[in-house]
Amino acid sequence: MADLFDKRFKKNLFQDAPAPGRTKAPNYFEATLQLRDCKNEALNFVLAFVDNQDVPDYFVSAINKVKNGFDIYLSSNKLAIKIATHLPKKFGGRIQTSSKLFSRDKQTSKNLMRLTVVYRGLDFDVGDVLALPVKRTVVQIKKLGATVRCRELSSWRMTGFVPNRLTYTLLEVKKSRVAVLKPKIQILDLETYQPIDVMNPDIAEKAGIEVDSEVEIVYFNGWWIVRQI
Repeated sequence: MADLFDKRFKKNLFQDAPAPGRTKAPNYFEATLQLRDCKNEALNFVLAFVDNQDVPDYFVSAINKVKNGFDIYLSSNKLAIKIATHLPKKFGGRIQTSSKLFSRDKQTSKNLMRLTVVYRGLDFDVGDVLALPVKRTVVQIKKLGATVRCRELSSWRMTGFVPNRLTYTLLEVKKSRVAVLKPKIQILDLETYQPIDVMNPDIAEKAGIEVDSEVEIVYFNGWWIVRQI
């Protein structure tokens, strides 16, 4: 997906001419969506989501780029809530909301609330390797979402977990080379350069690894583990 933010920011397209049927001023906003610690894909998703709403009064009035994310000013609290329900399903992460009184409708005498939605992304991405102490396993991330899909590197089976409910550790990935394939795969020790065993020796056949292939490895609980390429 093209970077929608860059295109609009450079061309100042956030406060363009009002769309047909729009009743709110271009700079009007009710909600602030704060994206924190997440990839640009989340921002692009939000902008595309707003564009696809067939409601004239649903629009982005402004975006501010901050140190660890973006503040997106939205024309509608309902729009902000709709986006907030989709972000964790698409990318994982957490949502926090708060509101405060900012005005009162003179015609209806109803309080008008200004909503703040904070979305914090995950601190890992597709391809990263995590240790899951509770499950006593090491996994490689395959797909993000409310439930993260991953592959157990020891058994090679697909599984999943809810990151907000589980403690995990992001493992550092290093590189080595395959020294021996049969009867079981061995890699070169990073210090002695001698062949050593790995926790998941069956990975060679499943991942199509050959002798002298460069492999990415992680260290956990006294073992080196080969990451899927």
